[in-house]
Amino acid sequence: MARKMHLLNSLGHLTVTWEQQNDEALRPVIQTMLNRGFRFFILKEAAEVQVTTPDEITERRVMIPDDDLQQLCAAGLLSVGGELEEAAETTGEVARTVEAVEGNDTVVTPPARGG
Repeated sequence: MARKMHLLNSLGHLTVTWEQQNDEALRPVIQTMLNRGFRFFILKEAAEVQVTTPDEITERRVMIPDDDLQQLCAAGLLSVGGELEEAAETTGEVARTVEAVEGNDTVVTPPARGG
C-alpha cells in the first residue's frame, strides 16, 4: 500500500509517495520534520489527481523542499508526482506521531515563522 504526503511550500506543493516496506527509512525523516515544527494534517480520503504525461510537468528537475526527503528520492525510496485535488479536505486532526503519518495520507505544512 502506497503512503502519501502532500508537501506545501511557497512554490506550491509536491506529492511524494513510498511503499510500506520503506517505512523504516522514512521514520527518522518524518520524526525530524515533526521535531522541526512541520504539521501533518490528515486527509479525509485519498484525493489525488495523477500526472499522466510528461507535458504536465513543467520542470525537468524535481526539487523537494526537504534535504532528507530529497536524498530518499535520489535513493529510489520515494516517488514524486500527482496533484492534490482542489476539493480535498482534512479531518481537522494533526498527526503528531510517525505512526499517525504512516497510517494516513497527509498535507504537510512547514513551520510557522515570525516576521
